[in-house]
Amino acid sequence: MERITRWSALFLILVFASGGLALTCYSCSWDVVTGRDENCVSVVPGQTETEECDGSDDECELSVVYALYKPTNVQRKCSNSCQESNHVYLGNGVETKCCDTHLCNSQDSATGVALSTSVVAMTTVTTMLLSM
Repeated sequence: MERITRWSALFLILVFASGGLALTCYSCSWDVVTGRDENCVSVVPGQTETEECDGSDDECELSVVYALYKPTNVQRKCSNSCQESNHVYLGNGVETKCCDTHLCNSQDSATGVALSTSVVAMTTVTTMLLSM
Protein backbone atom coordinates (compact mmCIF):
# COMPACT_ATOMS: atom_id res chain seq x y z
CA MET A 1 0.00 0.00 0.00
CA GLU A 2 2.85 2.35 0.82
CA ARG A 3 4.34 1.75 -2.64
CA ILE A 4 1.09 2.83 -4.34
CA THR A 5 0.97 5.99 -2.27
CA ARG A 6 4.55 6.87 -3.26
CA TRP A 7 3.77 6.40 -6.96
CA SER A 8 0.59 8.46 -6.63
CA ALA A 9 2.51 11.25 -4.93
CA LEU A 10 5.24 11.14 -7.59
CA PHE A 11 2.63 11.28 -10.36
CA LEU A 12 0.92 14.31 -8.81
CA ILE A 13 4.26 16.10 -8.39
CA LEU A 14 5.11 15.48 -12.06
CA VAL A 15 1.68 16.68 -13.21
CA PHE A 16 1.89 19.91 -11.23
CA ALA A 17 5.55 20.50 -12.14
CA SER A 18 4.77 20.19 -15.85
CA GLY A 19 1.94 22.71 -15.64
CA GLY A 20 -0.85 20.16 -15.55
CA LEU A 21 -2.43 18.24 -18.37
CA ALA A 22 -3.88 21.22 -20.23
CA LEU A 23 -3.28 21.45 -23.97
CA THR A 24 -1.17 24.39 -25.15
CA CYS A 25 -1.66 25.84 -28.64
CA TYR A 26 -0.23 28.71 -30.62
CA SER A 27 -2.73 31.55 -30.34
CA CYS A 28 -2.55 34.45 -32.78
CA SER A 29 -4.15 36.03 -35.79
CA TRP A 30 -2.78 37.88 -38.81
CA ASP A 31 -4.31 39.42 -41.88
CA VAL A 32 -2.79 41.03 -44.92
CA VAL A 33 -4.64 44.33 -44.38
CA THR A 34 -3.33 45.14 -40.89
CA GLY A 35 -0.12 43.14 -41.20
CA ARG A 36 0.04 42.81 -37.41
CA ASP A 37 1.62 39.74 -35.82
CA GLU A 38 3.88 38.53 -38.63
CA ASN A 39 4.96 35.69 -36.30
CA CYS A 40 1.54 34.14 -36.86
CA VAL A 41 2.11 33.48 -40.58
CA SER A 42 5.21 31.40 -39.86
CA VAL A 43 5.57 30.34 -36.23
CA VAL A 44 8.68 31.58 -34.45
CA PRO A 45 9.16 29.52 -31.25
CA GLY A 46 9.52 31.84 -28.28
CA GLN A 47 8.01 34.78 -30.19
CA THR A 48 4.63 33.53 -31.43
CA GLU A 49 2.05 33.71 -28.63
CA THR A 50 0.84 30.53 -26.97
CA GLU A 51 -2.25 29.82 -24.91
CA GLU A 52 -3.03 27.15 -22.34
CA CYS A 53 -6.45 25.89 -23.41
CA ASP A 54 -9.28 25.76 -20.92
CA GLY A 55 -11.00 22.50 -19.99
CA SER A 56 -13.55 22.62 -22.82
CA ASP A 57 -10.93 23.02 -25.56
CA ASP A 58 -9.47 19.71 -26.69
CA GLU A 59 -7.77 20.67 -29.98
CA CYS A 60 -5.52 23.24 -31.57
CA GLU A 61 -6.73 24.86 -34.79
CA LEU A 62 -4.95 26.48 -37.73
CA SER A 63 -7.18 28.26 -40.21
CA VAL A 64 -5.81 30.00 -43.32
CA VAL A 65 -7.66 32.06 -45.93
CA TYR A 66 -5.97 32.12 -49.35
CA ALA A 67 -6.28 34.47 -52.32
CA LEU A 68 -4.28 33.67 -55.44
CA TYR A 69 -2.27 30.99 -53.56
CA LYS A 70 -1.11 33.43 -50.86
CA PRO A 71 -2.35 33.56 -47.26
CA THR A 72 -4.46 36.65 -46.55
CA ASN A 73 -5.63 35.67 -43.06
CA VAL A 74 -4.12 33.23 -40.54
CA GLN A 75 -5.63 32.22 -37.21
CA ARG A 76 -4.17 29.81 -34.65
CA LYS A 77 -6.13 29.01 -31.49
CA CYS A 78 -7.50 26.51 -28.97
CA SER A 79 -10.78 24.96 -30.07
CA ASN A 80 -13.54 22.69 -28.85
CA SER A 81 -15.26 22.43 -32.21
CA CYS A 82 -12.52 22.32 -34.83
CA GLN A 83 -13.69 20.97 -38.19
CA GLU A 84 -10.85 20.02 -40.52
CA SER A 85 -11.50 21.18 -44.08
CA ASN A 86 -9.83 22.14 -47.31
CA HIS A 87 -11.96 24.42 -49.45
CA VAL A 88 -9.14 25.84 -51.56
CA TYR A 89 -9.81 25.85 -55.29
CA LEU A 90 -7.38 27.35 -57.77
CA GLY A 91 -5.51 29.09 -54.95
CA ASN A 92 -8.55 30.70 -53.32
CA GLY A 93 -10.48 29.61 -50.24
CA VAL A 94 -10.07 28.40 -46.66
CA GLU A 95 -8.16 25.50 -45.15
CA THR A 96 -8.54 24.43 -41.52
CA LYS A 97 -6.31 21.91 -39.76
CA CYS A 98 -7.00 20.36 -36.34
CA CYS A 99 -4.64 18.55 -33.97
CA ASP A 100 -4.52 17.53 -30.33
CA THR A 101 -0.92 17.62 -29.11
CA HIS A 102 1.20 20.33 -27.46
CA LEU A 103 1.82 23.27 -29.88
CA CYS A 104 0.79 21.14 -32.86
CA ASN A 105 -0.75 24.04 -34.81
CA SER A 106 2.70 25.30 -35.75
CA GLN A 107 2.59 24.20 -39.40
CA ASP A 108 3.79 26.98 -41.66
CA SER A 109 0.57 28.38 -43.13
CA ALA A 110 2.27 29.57 -46.29
CA THR A 111 3.87 26.19 -47.01
CA GLY A 112 1.06 23.86 -45.95
CA VAL A 113 -1.53 24.78 -48.50
CA ALA A 114 0.91 26.10 -51.05
CA LEU A 115 2.03 22.52 -51.60
CA SER A 116 -1.50 21.17 -51.88
CA THR A 117 -2.61 23.99 -54.17
CA SER A 118 0.47 23.43 -56.33
CA VAL A 119 -0.60 19.82 -56.78
CA VAL A 120 -4.11 20.97 -57.73
CA ALA A 121 -2.69 23.53 -60.17
CA MET A 122 -0.39 20.98 -61.80
CA THR A 123 -3.24 18.48 -62.06
CA THR A 124 -5.49 21.12 -63.63
CA VAL A 125 -2.86 22.13 -66.19
CA THR A 126 -2.08 18.50 -67.03
CA THR A 127 -5.77 17.73 -67.49
CA MET A 128 -6.19 20.75 -69.77
CA LEU A 129 -3.16 19.78 -71.86
CA LEU A 130 -4.31 16.18 -72.19
CA SER A 131 -7.80 17.24 -73.26
CA MET A 132 -6.47 19.32 -76.21
